Amino acid sequence: MISEERIEALERAQIQHSEALGSIQQALDGLMRKLNTFDTDQVRATNAENVRLPPSPPPHVSTVKEHASKLKPSVPIDFDGDRTKGRAFINSCSLYFSIATDRFDTDQSKIHWALSYMKLDRAATFADRVLRHEAREGSPKFATWAEFHSTFIETFCPENASTEAIMKLESVKYFQGKRTVDAYIDEFVDLVDVAGYTDKVGIVVKFRRGLDGGIQDKIAESRNDRPADNDVAGWIKAARCLDANRVANEAFHASAQGPRRAPLPAGGILPRTFFTRPTTQPPPPPPHSKPAPRPLPPGIPMDVDSNKSRALPVTCFRCGKTGHVSRECPKRFDIRLMTTEEREDWIAGLLASADAVAPHITTDSANANTDTDDDCATETTVAQDFPSHNE
Repeated sequence: MISEERIEALERAQIQHSEALGSIQQALDGLMRKLNTFDTDQVRATNAENVRLPPSPPPHVSTVKEHASKLKPSVPIDFDGDRTKGRAFINSCSLYFSIATDRFDTDQSKIHWALSYMKLDRAATFADRVLRHEAREGSPKFATWAEFHSTFIETFCPENASTEAIMKLESVKYFQGKRTVDAYIDEFVDLVDVAGYTDKVGIVVKFRRGLDGGIQDKIAESRNDRPADNDVAGWIKAARCLDANRVANEAFHASAQGPRRAPLPAGGILPRTFFTRPTTQPPPPPPHSKPAPRPLPPGIPMDVDSNKSRALPVTCFRCGKTGHVSRECPKRFDIRLMTTEEREDWIAGLLASADAVAPHITTDSANANTDTDDDCATETTVAQDFPSHNE
């Protein structure tokens, strides 16, 4: 009996639980139908009235941020602590921060990012000292980027840059000299900026003093387009324009020049000689060339390779005999056996010798004539002083 009552109680509880679940399911179905049929425009209007959205940024601000996010700035090179490169490094860091503004939310992130590129020599020692201080104290060494920037300038930039620039501008070290106009202008503008000069007339005067004399004179003597004495940009532009014109003119003349002729001798008149022929230099021998073998006497075999060839008897082209060559021929001074070129050279040598001896012969003849005239005069005088026996 007890088990049957328990079973009936469980059945009644199950039925009640099922009825409750059914009613819950019906309520959920009704809610879903209401949500599906609810007007979405009404919901948006209600939310717009109840919720206040933040104002949208101006259009130019959003455009600048979008443009900055698309740029890919270049990271600075590793810094070693050289004072001549310190200002360039810190300027690279500041430029990177201005472009990638969304990547650095705090000044500490900027400082640590700059320290990550200080890896060599004095810069590495400075970065290590800063990080050890932060690890020991538990707080940053520099509170702001401005504080880090000023400390970096004091540590890694020239101490007296403005003084050195002023001293250089007051001397002749900045003069153009053999440099190009562009190189001179770049250094001059940088020196003026570092020195802090603001007097435009004084700047123009110093620019003219250091500029090439020819270019300075042409600018100063020009009529209509001469820049004013306080127009620094005008003088720089005029100097660059004149230098560009000079370079173009030199290139034109260099391309228009023809082949150069040999210079004439003193007096500009070529000497007149008999049997003048152009003298040509023999071509230089090839490198590592072996000298020609000397001819062997007739009847002596030539020691060669496996061909076993014999040396032919040497024949003179002048007299036709064997045993010697033409330059060693005993009859090479015989005019009948000379070649045409040798005859011309021999005649030219004779004429040159005659020209060299002629002045001396003329002088001797004149002296002889003078002596003869004197003897004749003496004899005449003697003849006049002493009458002839024929009389």
